Amino acid sequence: MKIHKADKGFTLLELLISLTIVAVITVLIFSALRIGTRAWEKGEAGVEKRQRYRNVLCLMRQQLASVCLDGKKGDIFQGDEHFLEFVSRRALLPSHSSGMVYVRYQADAVRRNSENFNSISLYEENMVFSGFFREEGIFSPRIDPDDYYELMGDMADFRFAYLKEEEGRQEEEKEKIWQSSWRQEEEGFPLAVKITYQPGMSAAPLSIIVPIRGGNPA
Repeated sequence: MKIHKADKGFTLLELLISLTIVAVITVLIFSALRIGTRAWEKGEAGVEKRQRYRNVLCLMRQQLASVCLDGKKGDIFQGDEHFLEFVSRRALLPSHSSGMVYVRYQADAVRRNSENFNSISLYEENMVFSGFFREEGIFSPRIDPDDYYELMGDMADFRFAYLKEEEGRQEEEKEKIWQSSWRQEEEGFPLAVKITYQPGMSAAPLSIIVPIRGGNPA
């Protein structure tokens, strides 16, 4: 009579190999999920940041478009690449919902997490309650640095430029040029203001142009 041996099961070595393979596959799957989640979160943060920048620039455009150009004593318009001050009929801060406001945009270099960035901040004050004084034909407010409100931060670059109309070579020709600074007492009001900003080091610079109503020579 022939006796059949029972079928053999898995050996310990085969079981260990199987468990190792399952563990490696599990680690790869969770690593891929983690990388995908981080990429999604980064993408969402980038979209939110760009949307916030668009909203802020839209408000800045509206405020610049409402600049006071009446030629009155309180009118101000001067700036350079890194700051711009003027009087506007449109306020951005809820506490200044009515009346004319003095506005100053200030672009500053900041260092965060061992990296250099640029930020744009706003100082705004109602003209009725402002602490303005006049000295040698130039208006200046008494600004406390703590009164600035940051509009956008963590940018690679942020600059202003001003469109000026100059006489051309011939009498009837007029040439329009962008310049990096503006003084109202010398040049009146610009035809337009260009805001150039670079959201990140790997991003291309973007520009918006805001026409200034009735921009005129001094």
